[in-house]
Amino acid sequence: FRKVPFNIPIITQTGGSTFEWVGEGAPKPVGELAFERTTLGYTKCAGIIVLTEELIRLSSPNAEDRARGDMIEQCAKFLDEQFIQVAISAGASNPASISNGVNSPAATGTDVDAVKADLMTALATFTAAKIPITGLVIVTTPDIALGLSLLTNALGQTPAGFNVTPAGGTLLGYQVIVSESVDTGTVVIFKPSEIFLADDGQVRLDASNQATLDMNGGSPWSPVFSLWQRNCVGLRAERWINWKKRRDNVVA
Repeated sequence: FRKVPFNIPIITQTGGSTFEWVGEGAPKPVGELAFERTTLGYTKCAGIIVLTEELIRLSSPNAEDRARGDMIEQCAKFLDEQFIQVAISAGASNPASISNGVNSPAATGTDVDAVKADLMTALATFTAAKIPITGLVIVTTPDIALGLSLLTNALGQTPAGFNVTPAGGTLLGYQVIVSESVDTGTVVIFKPSEIFLADDGQVRLDASNQATLDMNGGSPWSPVFSLWQRNCVGLRAERWINWKKRRDNVVA
């Protein structure tokens, strides 16, 4: 990805200079570069769970260690889904997914020729926008990756360029990443170098037994829960991260 800092203006060039053939004594063309300013603000995802002190003290293996590990895994799973799933639109506290609002044509078939034709349709998105098709990444579901790995030509051979397994591989030379976070039946192709990413780089974990929690997340009738009164410990995990497409047509 194109790593950028939080809350710092990023200048992106959107238009180039102009050149033409010029005859003797003729005026030269005058162009003007075009720029736009982008800023990735602070956004974060977070979650809290509550454990009793008895469970933490007396469990084996240690319940707190297991809970921390689960929170890190669930945070990663949540961010994966938010990053790639089509329905995730931008909100007051979150970015849109990279695939949100992207035109998604239906597959034309299930054999090798259809797959190649559909890939050509997707790659045409980039070439039409004059975006080089080098460095693209293909992300899809385990089911589709398994189907691609089983495709054969009329002679029962694996087609040239189809080096896909259910764990990933390459397709026509492009890296294939397999993820359960992708929408069912979907193949997403994008150019990582065209995605701005501001990322704190880690999940921050905190623990407290001195807090009072809002158990319903802000409802007017939310019950309060005193960790100190009930001999409990609250574990909080959060990660600061934001992303944005540098320009349109970098995802198909």
